[in-house]
Amino acid sequence: MPATPLQLGARGKPCKILLATEMVCSYANIMVRQDLYDSGINSVEKLADYKRPDGAKPIVAATAIGSGTWVFGTYVFEARGLGDRVNWVAGGGPNTMFPSLQTKQFDAIMAPPSWIVEVEKKGFGRTIYDTSKPGVFEKDFGGALPVLVIYTLQDTVEQDKALVQAYVNAIYRAMAFVKAAPLAEVQALVTPKYFSGIDPDAVSAELGFDKSTWAYDGVIDKPAFERGAKPWYRKGTDIPETKYEDVVDMSFLQAARAKYK
Repeated sequence: MPATPLQLGARGKPCKILLATEMVCSYANIMVRQDLYDSGINSVEKLADYKRPDGAKPIVAATAIGSGTWVFGTYVFEARGLGDRVNWVAGGGPNTMFPSLQTKQFDAIMAPPSWIVEVEKKGFGRTIYDTSKPGVFEKDFGGALPVLVIYTLQDTVEQDKALVQAYVNAIYRAMAFVKAAPLAEVQALVTPKYFSGIDPDAVSAELGFDKSTWAYDGVIDKPAFERGAKPWYRKGTDIPETKYEDVVDMSFLQAARAKYK
């Protein structure tokens, strides 16, 4: 997410964001324990109303406090006026998240598409907030916004523009391939290097989300960037407020789009 280039800038390493790939967050999905889902807790509001056996608020796990899953997850609840109705904890990766959901230590977890497949296959939980469904993310966040971006140090832009342009060209062309190619072809190409040994259905879910939601034009306009202000610039995020003009540079993308029409 744009947090890294914004944080680097605040620490004396100014960056330029060059283009976006993801404008709808793939890891803002929320899953609840299977038994809670079976009892009728099938929405964010119903989860917020739930009380644990000791009367405590429901426990929702992000990968880490301050992480992207935490930033987007907490905002979903805050946007609906439910921010004070849940307790957030750091859950780590799947090796800790899944067992903790199964053993009822966590009532809900934030989950990317591949986790959804694995959790539902194991019977540990069900999805109650799914950003792959049209309009779900946009309803709470006001529209699309930069979630995953390509960026570089400002020094690199100044010292080697040709290198930056070549890199942006390559990313733009790769995105065009992903858009045009069948999902199975994309999966076959990247699996040996990046997804070896992972459940193929989980890989399909992850790649399928990207293929169906990516912003293939790569463009980050000012309104989209400013929509990110609400989830980014909040207590606990450690993301400094930054002007669009100071950090976004679309010139390399514009050149790539002109070259590869």
